[in-house]
Amino acid sequence: MIHRSGDLQTLKLTSDEAKVYDTVIFEVNNDGTPTEQKLWPRHCVQNSWGAKLCADLKVVEDAILVHKGTDPDTDSYSVFWDNNNKFHTTLNEELQKRGVTGVFVCGVTYDDCVGESRLTFGALNTK
Repeated sequence: MIHRSGDLQTLKLTSDEAKVYDTVIFEVNNDGTPTEQKLWPRHCVQNSWGAKLCADLKVVEDAILVHKGTDPDTDSYSVFWDNNNKFHTTLNEELQKRGVTGVFVCGVTYDDCVGESRLTFGALNTK
């Protein structure tokens, strides 16, 4: 099923007919649970210019480098977990080892990746 951007109507289309920014619902978990996925333009592709850090970014010597979105079948908005909560990165454990109790999260897409990372950090570290 596909929901067109800005359209509440549900359509049955082939994968060739789906367009960028459509929201698709499909089963990748093989457990009968439907997964909703927004179709984004290609971005942050591993080993491409889009995945490189900005040359002006100051990276400290003991910085934690985390790779997310490594499963081609599951999106990963949060830097802590994939969207299906099946795979987690090591970031939370690394922050706990260092005694970090708060973070500043910044980036380009607050409504998705940045926002989800902030919410996930809060959920993982609420006592």
